[in-house]
Amino acid sequence: MTTSRQLARFEPVRAVFEARRTTSDGTFYVGRFEGFRADEHRHDHVQMLFPLAGRMHLVAEHRHHLLGPEHGVRLEAGTAHAFAPLEDTLQFVAIDLPPMERPSETPTAIVARSPDLWTIATLVRTELLRQEAVSDRFLEACLIQFQERFSACPAEKTESNSSITARVVAHIRDNLDSPLRVHELASHFALSSRHLERCFRQDLGMSPRQVILHARLQAALGHLRDPDLSIAEIASLTGFASASHFTETFRRLQGMTPGKARKQMSHFR
Repeated sequence: MTTSRQLARFEPVRAVFEARRTTSDGTFYVGRFEGFRADEHRHDHVQMLFPLAGRMHLVAEHRHHLLGPEHGVRLEAGTAHAFAPLEDTLQFVAIDLPPMERPSETPTAIVARSPDLWTIATLVRTELLRQEAVSDRFLEACLIQFQERFSACPAEKTESNSSITARVVAHIRDNLDSPLRVHELASHFALSSRHLERCFRQDLGMSPRQVILHARLQAALGHLRDPDLSIAEIASLTGFASASHFTETFRRLQGMTPGKARKQMSHFR
């Protein structure tokens, strides 16, 4: 029987680039991620990534991170990482830099959080999307600001609440064909249900039940693009009790039936 883990490969993340610019320092990109997940991979260059709209779950150096606006991540060349957007579309600014020597104690993945990161990344996006060419000097100044934010970022010594949330979200997305009861999730991660609820409210602005339902519907939308899957099969793969339960929930939250959504998707292939 095909599982949700296998089927998730049908909807890999793809990057849609809206603009790019190469300077003597590196290449700047503006774009968005679409899809369910990107499996573990590496780059032969240093990469900085700044989400502008939407959240993502990142795994790097065996640590789980929940990233959203005001976050940035710097990944050294060769760092194994995987990620998954938590919304249907994730807007971002990215910068690819040549690999460089660094002290051996420096982490290969640094996550920083500052309102300045979102402000600077938004300026980069605005300038790159303008019809007029943006100056190299402006982009170089922005890169210096980004580098300073990462340099000032303290190393993580203990697991943060957002890391806990990210690990639970990853478990949810990997087990969508299971019941996923909140008290069982909390027990699986040695947490109280109250602590888990607090982490989710703080990091995502949603309850665990809302996140589970959102993940089920996001996966279902990806599966609807596969004409070989019946509505009943999609319901089973995404953890709904029955095809009728899936249809009723989908209609209530999406404003149409899964069958109608599938027909609309077929027009855009």
